[in-house]
Amino acid sequence: MRRIIIFDEQTKKKKTLTLTNEHEAKIKALPNFQKNKDQLMLKAQKFLEKKMYLRQAFWKDVMMVAFGALMTTIALNYFISTTGKTGLFPGGLGSITRFLAIISTHNVENQSSLYFVYYAALNIPLVIFGFWKLGFRFTLTTLLYILFSTAFDWIIRFIPVINPTEWHMIINYQLISKIPNEWNSAIWLFVFAVIGGLVLGASYALVYKIGSSSGGSDFLTMYFSTRKNKNIGSINRNLNFVILTLVVIMNTFLLKTADINEPIKLDVLNNLTNDQWYQMVDGIKSWAAPGNHSPFVPSKIIELAEKFNGTRESGMQIAGYLAADSMFEGYSNGSTLLMQFKFILGPSWFASVILIIVQSLVITAIYPKYKFRTIFISTTKPEDVKRFLFNSGYRNEVFEWESKMQSPHTIANKHTLVITITVINWKALEKGVAALDPDMNFNVLRTRGVKGRENIELKTGKKDEFILHKIQNNKEWSKKIEDEAILKTIKEQNEQIRKEYKLQTKTDLKANKAKNQEN
Repeated sequence: MRRIIIFDEQTKKKKTLTLTNEHEAKIKALPNFQKNKDQLMLKAQKFLEKKMYLRQAFWKDVMMVAFGALMTTIALNYFISTTGKTGLFPGGLGSITRFLAIISTHNVENQSSLYFVYYAALNIPLVIFGFWKLGFRFTLTTLLYILFSTAFDWIIRFIPVINPTEWHMIINYQLISKIPNEWNSAIWLFVFAVIGGLVLGASYALVYKIGSSSGGSDFLTMYFSTRKNKNIGSINRNLNFVILTLVVIMNTFLLKTADINEPIKLDVLNNLTNDQWYQMVDGIKSWAAPGNHSPFVPSKIIELAEKFNGTRESGMQIAGYLAADSMFEGYSNGSTLLMQFKFILGPSWFASVILIIVQSLVITAIYPKYKFRTIFISTTKPEDVKRFLFNSGYRNEVFEWESKMQSPHTIANKHTLVITITVINWKALEKGVAALDPDMNFNVLRTRGVKGRENIELKTGKKDEFILHKIQNNKEWSKKIEDEAILKTIKEQNEQIRKEYKLQTKTDLKANKAKNQEN
């Protein structure tokens, strides 16, 4: 006899369902019973895996994620956000959130805080998607990274002296950018791009190494790379560049001429025709007229406008003063559009591209997940080597052929094995492979790419076997899983009988109706 405790939805009380051995055997013989049991077993395995992770490795991952988040906060607060609305933009979702922060406030310090708030908000649907499709560990640590980054931003802002308002890494970029007739701001923009890329790349690599991410487009990258089992890093990088370009374009057309770099203004003014210069002079006079901006107009500009004689030289004298004057907005629509177009392909975009490139190079150097090597292994113990590789989780093909090795003094028959493996995985296996045969030789070749399906991760299956064995040896868990499988099977069987009865009733009604019509 088997007794199963069930909860009655109608009476809201627990009841006992008693099955005879014969009835139990019939249910277990049904084809969907084993299917239901396997599904419940898989669910139990995932639950136990989460429980083991939270007990064993979770706090170590939290420390790594927190350190990576702190590095990200430093990079964004001190090297990226400090460059203002005409400065640097990170890649991917970061570009969008930085743009939203810029259009929300003109205060540079507030832009940085809003960046983290918007980034966390935009990641909410992606986090939900991650728990659904990408697994508990990956999504939980990514969520912690996002929350830590936001928290560190708020904490740093309240620390005296070293907060971003009072403390500036290397140089006060906002102060330098306000000095007229200087290329210093553009040079420092590229310096900040390189340093910001180094710090961001290191922080991202740190979280990638523990199987986490920085959020944003990483969710989609992880999903497609897992489904396709291949590197789509180049697609993600190109997508980052496209998003960056679109964001810079949108940001540029919202800028005022006062925000555009002085050299760009001078370049546009330098190419004006005589007719355009006469229109410009009229615009200056209108701009300086009483009731407009007359109290703020430098007298030198008015004097040069009055003396303008139509020559290029007199026009460029005016241009030097106009480009340096942030108050002047009397440019024609055509000149303004040309300035904006030149700004799009100016320091802001190029420096942001450099930031993304440096960031990618650092990630690849620290965490070369998709960098492959082709390994030629010459050995007299090929079976031992293959057994070690497969037991260690190597799941790709091993090419093998017999070969004759000749040196000045010896001739030996050996086997040559060829495998393709990632740099990270080969570092984990190299010492173990070498220990199998003291006369073994390696030849490691750089691999530009791998076509077709390639298993990147080492997966032995031992962890899954351990979890399954633990569940099967626990009588209470095993009984609970079987009970739930039986109940689910009974419910499905009853539903199937109900559908068949309903269909049969419908068929009988149609037959009776047809018979009555004939009579």
